[in-house]
Amino acid sequence: MKRFFSVFGILSSICYIGAVILGGFLFEGYSHIYNTISELTASGAPALPGVQILFAAYNLLLILFGIGLFRYSIAFNGTKMRIVSGMLAAIGLLGIGMYFFPQDPRDIDMTFGGRIHIALAGMTSVLTMVAILLAGMSFKGHPRFGRLGIYSYGTFAVLFVTGGLAAVSVARDSAIGGLFERLTIGAFIQWVMVISLCLFQKKDDDIELVGEKHVTLVRKR
Repeated sequence: MKRFFSVFGILSSICYIGAVILGGFLFEGYSHIYNTISELTASGAPALPGVQILFAAYNLLLILFGIGLFRYSIAFNGTKMRIVSGMLAAIGLLGIGMYFFPQDPRDIDMTFGGRIHIALAGMTSVLTMVAILLAGMSFKGHPRFGRLGIYSYGTFAVLFVTGGLAAVSVARDSAIGGLFERLTIGAFIQWVMVISLCLFQKKDDDIELVGEKHVTLVRKR
């Protein structure tokens, strides 16, 4: 059953949400409104093995979801969806990279590792937005998944607004920087969850058959 790959997307979202909730519970004095998510695994932060395991699982599952999505790319305007699948896998790899270059604590001068972390986070943000936008273009006009195109465009708009607010708020050490970051990352996490659930609910033959008709229709145009 090839659509089993969508389970990886569902589980990845659950792992990320679980890591954030668990980290906030175990990290004394941590605020979901003020603190960023990266501070849960920042340099010098309390060792939280369970949180680190869940974040690692999220990244690995996201990579697997991206690889699995590649197999269905022909059903959703092949080229664009192949790029999306590659970007999702890349986001997972960048997340693993950030584990080796943790964020610096707020009260110290930025280190080399901290700069690398910011660079990786920036790349992740760009890939996330482009992947969702391309996915929207791929789903658009599909006989059964056309609404996911509109949904993806809406998610992209939310990311664009909240992402900018998060960057400015965290840079200015705003009291609600963590909230804006969660709105941004949450938009992506729920997008992965919704896409995964929609694909899982469809049979393999249904997706492939409809996908072939969709591709034929596009070629005729």
